[in-house]
This record gives sequence, C-alpha cells and structure tokens, in this order.
Amino acid sequence: MIFSYRQFVVNEYALDEAATRLKNALRSELLFRALAESGLFRFERVPEEVFGRAANKFVEWDDNDASFTDFVVACHVEAIGVRLRRDVR
Repeated sequence: MIFSYRQFVVNEYALDEAATRLKNALRSELLFRALAESGLFRFERVPEEVFGRAANKFVEWDDNDASFTDFVVACHVEAIGVRLRRDVR
C-alpha cells in the first residue's frame, strides 16, 4: 500500500495560535522541532496585501465570532491557492 500526504500550510498567525495553546515548554518545543524538521509543514509568510485584505474583511464582517487570525488564514490560503478537500468526513 502506498501512502501519500499533503503538507500542512502554516503561517505565522496559525503558528502563533498553536504555540500559545502549547505553551508548556516541552510541547511547544516539539511543535517548533516538527515545523523545522519533519517535512510535514510548509511555512509561508503572510504578504502585506493579504494582511490588508484580512483586516478589511475582519472589520466589514463583524457579525460573527471569528478571530482576526481566522480571517488572515482564510485570506492567505485563498491567495496561495490551497484547495479545500471536499471528500473529508
């Protein structure tokens, strides 16, 4: 059987959220080691124009509980062309 995987796309905002939740030294160390060494993650910096688009949407779409990080990640994923899989259950 052949297994394939897709890399997880991570930006500084998603990493910030994960690291904060894993603030315990051992768990956060493992997170950063996995990011650097595993090959499972693709780190992408958020360009200024994507950040600006996210900020505008965050201000305009004030009728939800989404965080600013949620908006940044959504705009970033769209900008770099990451497709959402529809077959995930």
